[in-house]
Amino acid sequence: MKSLYLGHHPQNTQLGKALRGLSFNLACIHKLFLEDAQTMASQQLALAILDLATFTKQSYRELVSEIQMIERKPYTKDQASFCGPKWNGIHALSARTVNGSAVVKHCAVLEKLVIDAYQRLLKDNNRCAHVKSLLEHQLNGFRYGLARLQLLGDVVFS
Repeated sequence: MKSLYLGHHPQNTQLGKALRGLSFNLACIHKLFLEDAQTMASQQLALAILDLATFTKQSYRELVSEIQMIERKPYTKDQASFCGPKWNGIHALSARTVNGSAVVKHCAVLEKLVIDAYQRLLKDNNRCAHVKSLLEHQLNGFRYGLARLQLLGDVVFS
């Protein structure tokens, strides 16, 4: 069986860079979700946001593992330059507010950015099948988490 990771290849470099950018943003969003969960008065919503934070952290770790396999070197956290234009300033956002519906909206904005980032990565037909499968699985998890949070928000705030 032929190895997928035979030395330095331009596609591997591009894929590694794209995944590094996404992993950096996931790490930042994980922290924001934890902050958001602490501001919630509704325990149900706080738990839903914590579920999103946990899934975000798990996705981050999976991407880091994939990056290490692709680049064949340890992962380092020097990706501040990987934020795209839509992400500028999002890491400075904080939803510290007593208004629970504002927190739910804040989480929705963060998730929309994550979903858009995944969809951009999945549009590239040159991705390896196992990387596409991983990204699709993570994207579906984020969609589920966001839908669940929005439904709970509608119930709590209606």
